[in-house]
Amino acid sequence: MRSISIDLYAWADTLPCGTWVGDFTGLVKPQKAGASSRYLLEVFADPSLGLKLDVDAQGFGNETRFINDFHGIAPRPNVSFGAYHAALTGELAGGVVTRRCLQPGEELLVDYGRKFWCHPRDADDSSEGADEAAADEA
Repeated sequence: MRSISIDLYAWADTLPCGTWVGDFTGLVKPQKAGASSRYLLEVFADPSLGLKLDVDAQGFGNETRFINDFHGIAPRPNVSFGAYHAALTGELAGGVVTRRCLQPGEELLVDYGRKFWCHPRDADDSSEGADEAAADEA
């Protein structure tokens, strides 16, 4: 099986530190142990309610799902995932923000977190890079 890699890069303009890159979009669903998607971002966790919500971008999503983990590529991540409430609607959302100034052509890289690397996926899975362990970031 041939593997296809899709990466995400800064383009056109320099992106200052703290720049909102975009939302991490997908299907919002309750978090389940052993979920097989490689495109999960935890956006909500309330232990008192026993509730955790993920955004799953495997079947629905935008370009931010192609942001790779920094390990083996760079010394540290240059973007972060974070949960926020949309100004107009108050809805909970997951976004991507630069951690430092990025030059055109730089690959956007995030820390997937220990949770992602402690639960390795099948190496033959045809889905490539983006996020499960952003729970450590959010």
